[in-house]
Amino acid sequence: MTSNQLLDELREILVRQDKPFHLQDDEADRVVEAMRGSAEIIESHSQLTVCQDEMDNRVIACAIDGRAEYIITGDFHLLGLTSYKSVKIMTVSDFLSHFERSL
Repeated sequence: MTSNQLLDELREILVRQDKPFHLQDDEADRVVEAMRGSAEIIESHSQLTVCQDEMDNRVIACAIDGRAEYIITGDFHLLGLTSYKSVKIMTVSDFLSHFERSL
């Protein structure tokens, strides 16, 4: 699940030169549209101040409002929390290991 605000941020990050992706505008648009087509888009109304970065707070609010079990991320600030309320926060590799153990 995601929100329109988070998809807007994703697009910005994908084209920024100080980030590792360096996509062209049309490539970033295709990625975001693919995400929009495959993810559940929710309206997040919670306003949290768990992290210093406002966008990190929006990620957590989206997870809480959407009743997610996990936030899968590479963001070090979010990963530093490890969890918030009932939402576990982990990297892709940690999630895959966790998921594999539970099978």
